[in-house]
Amino acid sequence: MKKKAEKKNNPTNWREIQQSGRQTRTPIALRQRRLALLKVGLVAMIVLIAIGSVGYTAHFMHSEFTRNSPLRQEKPLSRVVFESDGVLNGDWLLAHLPFEIGTDIFSLDVHAIKREVESHGQVREASVSIELPNTIVVRVREQIPLLRARVPDANGGARTLLISETGEVYEGTLYPPDTLRRLPAVTGVRLIAHENGFVPLEGMKVIADLIYLTREVAPHIFADWRWISLERFRPDVFAPGVEIEVRGRFIDTLLLTPYDFEAQLLHLDGVLDAARRRGARGLEMVDLTIPDRAVVRFAQATR
Repeated sequence: MKKKAEKKNNPTNWREIQQSGRQTRTPIALRQRRLALLKVGLVAMIVLIAIGSVGYTAHFMHSEFTRNSPLRQEKPLSRVVFESDGVLNGDWLLAHLPFEIGTDIFSLDVHAIKREVESHGQVREASVSIELPNTIVVRVREQIPLLRARVPDANGGARTLLISETGEVYEGTLYPPDTLRRLPAVTGVRLIAHENGFVPLEGMKVIADLIYLTREVAPHIFADWRWISLERFRPDVFAPGVEIEVRGRFIDTLLLTPYDFEAQLLHLDGVLDAARRRGARGLEMVDLTIPDRAVVRFAQATR
């Protein structure tokens, strides 16, 4: 019996049927898709308009509030508060401020005022703040004068400059005369002019340590000092040949190393006791730069 001929290309399983990736889109489906996209666009536009309106309204209200706020109305400055840890006072401040009483307080630049106050060498640091409705507060820390120097002025005379513990060189204002007289004078330094002042001197912390310690533990020794020469002094205190020379009334020349001051002052006190026991009225030279030794030269004649 003849077999029936097999039909070719006649799939018997649905899995064998090739599926097309493209879907048939009817005109109705396309119209619905366009309407959906249009709705999304309209909603986005409405949201953007709403956000812009809220932002503009907030900006306008803030501008109007700021313009009409009583805090922004012009307020003339009528009170200046000045605090200092030194000798400067309110009259000095008023003479050097870059504005006048009655100025609109909102027009004041506190940073510029701070820079102006700190431009004066006697001022070490300043802070400036405004207290509404009409007050400006200025607080300053002043330099601590350590030494005084006499330099020629433009008129052929001389003027006194002060040197602080930080090395600042400045013209002192309002210091009592007794305060200046008690400061040792300094020689052997080179003062270099810079802009409206001088270049700060290096190494003054070492000299400050010597002066403060001597004032505290041996005030009778410090009271004798008249001059301090820094001709052989350098900031590198351990370099060869570096020393501090002090000229005084009882000890004409005192030589010190720029370190270990406490031991040297103790040694010097012993030298002075021994000299007075011998009836000496003065010493020409005391050299303490040699460790554990004191080279003493008595005055040739009775003072």
